[in-house]
Amino acid sequence: MLKIQENTGSTLEFSVTPIGLWIFGSVFSIIGLLLIIFLTENTTLYCDRQAQPEPSCEIRTSGIISSETKSFPISKIIQADIEFNSSSDGGETYRNILLVDKSALVKTKNQSSQSLQSDRPIQVPLSFAYSSGYESHVDVANQINGFLENPNQNNFQTQVSSAWIIIIFGGVFFLVGVIVILLSPITVCRMSKFGNQLEFEHRKLWGKSMREVSLNEVIGPRLDVSRSSRGSETMRVGIELENREVLWFGVGYDNINNGQKYRISDLITDFLNQQKTR
Repeated sequence: MLKIQENTGSTLEFSVTPIGLWIFGSVFSIIGLLLIIFLTENTTLYCDRQAQPEPSCEIRTSGIISSETKSFPISKIIQADIEFNSSSDGGETYRNILLVDKSALVKTKNQSSQSLQSDRPIQVPLSFAYSSGYESHVDVANQINGFLENPNQNNFQTQVSSAWIIIIFGGVFFLVGVIVILLSPITVCRMSKFGNQLEFEHRKLWGKSMREVSLNEVIGPRLDVSRSSRGSETMRVGIELENREVLWFGVGYDNINNGQKYRISDLITDFLNQQKTR
């Protein structure tokens, strides 16, 4: 947001608050937190052949704000398998599933039993998220199938967790958002004819930095435009000095409020031109 404090023949003072970048960073951070809160989960598969009233396997899924338990008779579990997920770039990720006969009774917490009728088995995932590491998924599937095929083994337990995947993924979103906010300063620019001086100040949460130079050292505004292969534009604006140093508004290229960048360039140009004509 551009705010002009003073614009006279002798003084130009304005501030630039990166509201757009702050909003962008906040959205990224919130998405990261929501991913961690709602999608982080740990799953425990526990099977007991001595359970009453019948041998059964229980899937307990717990997250930060919710939990769920599903129970299946061991006799209705056909086998453990692996579900594949292919990305657009050809990569694959995996998750373990149970193939369960749909005639089984599916029991969940706070929910009555219901009978599902169909010839095809249902696929019950042991985790919400897909992950890499095919061999580790094969190992889990083999352990489960080994138990199902061995009637002499009374108990079996294994844990499947997607928590670390979601925490890493959500954490990246959160950190990117925080970094964008922290590195996007409020910039205050003051140009004075009487003092023949340019004051350029960056204000951040942890402090501020000030640069003072003579107006005689100022060449004018610098507007750099970068175009992507798709034709979209990102840009940045600054004040160029005689030694080719540029005092930038902001920290890099972006396409947020490009009209404001042109406005800043015009303000600086008009003020410097007024000084030359006096």
